[in-house]
Amino acid sequence: MTVSVAELAHNVGATDTPGSPRGRSEIPVTERNHPDNLLLLCHGCHRKIDNADLRDLYTVDVLREIKSRHEDMVMAATDFATQHRSLIVTTRASVRGTTTKASNRQIAQALIEARRAPYSVDGRQIRVEIDLTDSESEPWVWERGCQRIDEAVARLEADTCGGAVDHVSVFALAPIPLLTYLGHRLDDKYGVEVHRRDRVDSDTAWCWPRNENADINFTTSLDDTESDAREAVVLVSVSGTVTRDRIPEGLAQLPVLELRPDGVLPGLDAIGSRTDLQRFSVAWRQLLALVEQRLPQARTLHVLAAVPAPAAVNMGRYRPRIVSPALVMYQRTDADTFEAAVKITE
Repeated sequence: MTVSVAELAHNVGATDTPGSPRGRSEIPVTERNHPDNLLLLCHGCHRKIDNADLRDLYTVDVLREIKSRHEDMVMAATDFATQHRSLIVTTRASVRGTTTKASNRQIAQALIEARRAPYSVDGRQIRVEIDLTDSESEPWVWERGCQRIDEAVARLEADTCGGAVDHVSVFALAPIPLLTYLGHRLDDKYGVEVHRRDRVDSDTAWCWPRNENADINFTTSLDDTESDAREAVVLVSVSGTVTRDRIPEGLAQLPVLELRPDGVLPGLDAIGSRTDLQRFSVAWRQLLALVEQRLPQARTLHVLAAVPAPAAVNMGRYRPRIVSPALVMYQRTDADTFEAAVKITE
């Protein structure tokens, strides 16, 4: 018995007649059976893309992008010569009352796009999952969150002994103070890629865009101030704006440093690519260097940040140990104020 599981479809229609889906094109009819113009689809998807009511949705350009992404995915998944193993670190966290976690399918898609294979032992995939679902209203939430991160990193480091793991892929959503603490504990002892969660829920939600927007830079500044200050406030405005009137009353007289996008307003898309994240990380290191140069006596930085998850993790990763001031990470409350949550000292 023969069972049909796929059908050959055309992107630009097979003919240039009015009834041919996407048939109006400069591509000659004689070239429309070329493999570049063909798609292998199930019966349902074939009917969907050719439906007259959906032709404005499934355009030639859209179908080319879908085909290109699928071809890249298959190539990456089967190109074993360039694949590298990575230990997966995920969080299961409560963010504004909603529990969030990357699905297995989303993680798999992101690893394929990054040409990574999940770390496994005897065919069993090994990953580290951190439970950060405690409510922010609990007085012990930050202490227990840091403790669970410490325990997770200890498990990770046990696997990295002897070089078994040299790369970590992070899929994390959590309050900014805990993400920064996670980055601090990961440090830079091995390669780390922090994946970004897209706002649209799909199988590719944790994949970095293939077409990178490299136009966004970041700038840092410091108020004119006395160089003997032992504390300072850092306002980091990336996914949103942290204004000076948000600074807690007890910190109002301290010097203020700021980090923000250069020439554009902060917003949810300010870090939309790996390049954007790299540039943010460079700016963060420059800010810490500015503290060292201009505020050499500073021992504590009070950080109020509105940043996406990858930026929060990298703020912790790229804080030099020993020589840097302690970071006191603040969390925005439901009352739109900031309260101290996590202190990073070592």
